[in-house]
Amino acid sequence: MAWILLSDTRRKCLWIWMSMTVVVSLWTLIQTLTGLLSDMAVSVGWLWVFLNLFPGLIALFVSLLQNRYPAKIIPHAVHKGLYLGAMAYLALVMLTLIAEPLATQGAWSLITYLEKSYLWLAPFHLLLLAGFSLTFYRKELIFLPNEKILQDLASQNAEKWKKKGNLLRSRCLEAIASGDLAAAFELVKEHLPIDDSRQVDVVMLQGEYTLLRQNIDLNLVAPDEAQRQLNRITMALLNIIEQL
Repeated sequence: MAWILLSDTRRKCLWIWMSMTVVVSLWTLIQTLTGLLSDMAVSVGWLWVFLNLFPGLIALFVSLLQNRYPAKIIPHAVHKGLYLGAMAYLALVMLTLIAEPLATQGAWSLITYLEKSYLWLAPFHLLLLAGFSLTFYRKELIFLPNEKILQDLASQNAEKWKKKGNLLRSRCLEAIASGDLAAAFELVKEHLPIDDSRQVDVVMLQGEYTLLRQNIDLNLVAPDEAQRQLNRITMALLNIIEQL
């Protein structure tokens, strides 16, 4: 299974969403200024733009600003589903606008048409928002990568930060890449300020790791479950390191 950095998915989705929001907003502004929208339709038209575009845009933008899980990776299928889903939804929004002249030639007024369009736009939009929430805001991964994938990710990022001159991140990531989580924990604790709130997160995570190693040594946990927990701890530590 191929994996993609969460930041790449978010960046692509945000770029296309922002572009379409600008296009649709300009379209509606032109309609407003030229009088193509009647006085009653102006408020309905702008509300339509807001409800169909801004929730997704805000969800993506807030996720970008928070950047809570910078080392998070997702399966390529999820990346493709979100990106292509966003493209399809935004194309449907644009197609709905383009179809306005044809749709309003019959019994429907422009206001009626815009209100009816929620029937095919809202479910699609809500599905995408659910996908954004599960992917960008959920701390735990639905699909956990295996140990090799995490070590490869750590190795790649170690090289990246070494070139950028951030030797602390590079050393921590190199420790993870070599499978030495204990050393990585000590490096992070050593360089974090005592009063940093992340010290608590690191100590708790290290405690989980120590307990897991003890349970593995005593054969108190099944190998598959032990590896799943180890991967989860590794991913959490990677996210902390990427914020150093």
